Amino acid sequence: MNDAERDREYPGVGRLDYFLAQIGMMMAAVFVVVMFGPESRVMSFTGLVLMVASFVLDVLRLRNIGVSQWFAFLRYLPFGRLLLNFGLLSAQTGWNETRQLDSAGKSILAVELLLVGLMLFMYFRMDVVMFLGY
Repeated sequence: MNDAERDREYPGVGRLDYFLAQIGMMMAAVFVVVMFGPESRVMSFTGLVLMVASFVLDVLRLRNIGVSQWFAFLRYLPFGRLLLNFGLLSAQTGWNETRQLDSAGKSILAVELLLVGLMLFMYFRMDVVMFLGY
């Protein structure tokens, strides 16, 4: 199956577009916090819009990799968002056909796991103080 046929069979958002949209939403949130403050009504509205947009983006990405869109609700479980992001960023279009990652997906997954491991190392070994808001 060539790329054009695969794109027609698996509509939705591709891996790169998903990643760039996530970055754009983070930049929008940072911009609103810097310009209006974290307690403003603009931030409340922006947070709601970004939450809905992120959910829709996840559903579109799940359609693109060929799995059930109900997996988007994993984001509401403890550590579910982390696992969901691993899958959505790593899987190629039509992943459901082979159920194996391509070489780019394996590289992305390795970098994600390395970054999580680095964060855990910093937290447990280097006495990084977590900001608790007190």
